[in-house]
Amino acid sequence: MINKNQINKKGTVTKEYIEINGSRQGLIIESLNQGKPLLLFLHGGPGFPVYPVNKAYGTKFEQLFDVCYWDQRGAGMSYDKKEAKNPLTVEQMVEDTIQVVNYLRKKYSQDKIYLIGHSWGTYLGSIVASKRPELFYAYIGVGQIGAQKDSEKETYDYILKTAMDRKIIRML
Repeated sequence: MINKNQINKKGTVTKEYIEINGSRQGLIIESLNQGKPLLLFLHGGPGFPVYPVNKAYGTKFEQLFDVCYWDQRGAGMSYDKKEAKNPLTVEQMVEDTIQVVNYLRKKYSQDKIYLIGHSWGTYLGSIVASKRPELFYAYIGVGQIGAQKDSEKETYDYILKTAMDRKIIRML
């Protein structure tokens, strides 16, 4: 495990790598060192790490929680060129999430944590929370995905119809 800590007036930001299901994966943990409940943030994408975006927009989850921003397999700090050749499965991502949750629960001596997901993270988070509800105080979905395949088909049909109506050949 590699740790890089930055301590300032606002608290501690820890960057670390852990082994999850045979893959080196990165975490950023932000805390005001007040022993707050733990929140795991599941980013969208897949492949869209959220920590820099939350910081740029001034999101202050750390005022209420110790927050873990996990770069999921294949994203950000967890990207591995060799692994990128292998397909990702939902089952693999669910198991990775459960392992990250258990790592955090053990590290912070907490029986349960809070789980928040954004976009793709809502799909992943809702599966994990329904599969292992005993691990969580609550699941929070932001930009919740519902019927993903139906939504993608509706979007495709709209784009195709628009291209045909406008006679945009390069889109067909």
